[in-house]
Amino acid sequence: MTETPNAEAAEKQLRDWARNNAERDQLVKAARAAGVSKNRIHTLTGISRSTIDRILDGDTRDPLPAPAGRRAELRTTTGEASR
Repeated sequence: MTETPNAEAAEKQLRDWARNNAERDQLVKAARAAGVSKNRIHTLTGISRSTIDRILDGDTRDPLPAPAGRRAELRTTTGEASR
């Protein structure tokens, strides 16, 4: 069992995750260009086939909506009225 990280450690983990996630798309595209099948990419990485399709199609949109609190924060920073 791992300990709950302090804020600084949690932020470092998030930065590391973001860096690795950005590299993920490049690695998936390179593997596919090298002839690795989508199914094999899925098997090796655990990335869903629909996500692999989005990566290969160049769709970089986040498939999950922001949490409710984050949506309110986004509306505030973009000047939209809160609902």
